[in-house]
Amino acid sequence: MKRLITKWNNLNLKFKLFTTTSILAISLAIVIFSVVYILLPTLYARERITNLDSVVTSLSYDLNGRSLVEAKVRLESLTSNNIMYAKLVADDGNIVYERNKFLINMHNYEEVNLSKENLSKTKKLYLNDAKEYTLYITSVYYPLRDTSDAIRGLFPIILAIVIALSFIGSYIYSELITRPLVAIIEKEKHQLSRKKEFIGAISHELKTPITVISGQLEGMMYGVGKFKNRDYYIKKCYDDAQDLSYLVEQMLEISKKELFEDNSDLSELNINELVEKVIAKHRFLYERKEQKVKIHIKNSSTIYANKQDIITVLSNVISNAIKYSPRYENIFINLYEYKKTLTGHMIKLTIENTGVVLTKEQLLKIFDPLYRVETSRNRKTGGSGIGLYFVSNILTKYNFKYKMYCGENSTIFSVDFEAYNK
Repeated sequence: MKRLITKWNNLNLKFKLFTTTSILAISLAIVIFSVVYILLPTLYARERITNLDSVVTSLSYDLNGRSLVEAKVRLESLTSNNIMYAKLVADDGNIVYERNKFLINMHNYEEVNLSKENLSKTKKLYLNDAKEYTLYITSVYYPLRDTSDAIRGLFPIILAIVIALSFIGSYIYSELITRPLVAIIEKEKHQLSRKKEFIGAISHELKTPITVISGQLEGMMYGVGKFKNRDYYIKKCYDDAQDLSYLVEQMLEISKKELFEDNSDLSELNINELVEKVIAKHRFLYERKEQKVKIHIKNSSTIYANKQDIITVLSNVISNAIKYSPRYENIFINLYEYKKTLTGHMIKLTIENTGVVLTKEQLLKIFDPLYRVETSRNRKTGGSGIGLYFVSNILTKYNFKYKMYCGENSTIFSVDFEAYNK
């Protein structure tokens, strides 16, 4: 039993929802069918008795004071339109009207234990001739054995239809209605996984300068070998401490930006203006390397996001393009709007820097925390490896699709923003 429970708990959420919903729907259908099968005869009998009481009461009230001819006409209408036996007897015992006499023998076929009195009613009444008459009305309770057999025979067909409809309904429910729930859960799992990944990576990075500083200090304390040159190794300890300080600052930056939480400070943003401002901010960098930045903007839509988040994304990607492109190369920045079926308009931003091409392995790891393309791991030339990690977390938070790929002699970063519709 425990093994089954463990297997069930490990199943995909969508499959569990589909299975549970199907079982509930089929079980409910079987219960309803069984209740109908069991209670139908009794409910039918009660309905016939109630209907008979109502008919006799209404008829006796209507016939009182009428002529015998009128009484016969009304009784004829009643017996013609209803499966009932009717008899009108004068006070001298003479039968003045009788119809459907054969029906009084139908009680022998009744399936429910009903007394004859329940299905037969007698009522005294007076016509306009001042004589007393006795009205006998018998309602027939049809045998339901054949009906029950028919219901039982239909059960396999009904069950097959119920199962098919249950599977279809459960699939629609699990696939469409629960899709947002599944997406939220998957997103939470992904964010938690990335947080653990970052903590593991940053912990490893913090150990390196701590170990180096501790070893250098210990060597200087005991005057071992090369560590006798205190001035040199004090400077080394200082540099390593700066690296350590930088990593701590990056961790605090992540905490401040709350990359792993939803940001409620959202507003409508003019993405065209933000791109132009960030490019202008980096003018000194690309002019110093004598690079050319070519901008092409063809967009009239806005986006909806946190302004500082988008600035962080643009600053990191544009500065990386400038930093890693050799001198005299080109930076191409394109921003344009396009139509996407069902979801409306999208805005695509591409930033291409020439003169540098990454390998497939580098592209796969480019958004990993603390990953640096330059193997020397010198932070002055290779960066911290956190910038693009920032970018990926921010864009993932907004469900903006992004990727990094290479051209013939260039590296290209692209992101698709969903256009904001008021």
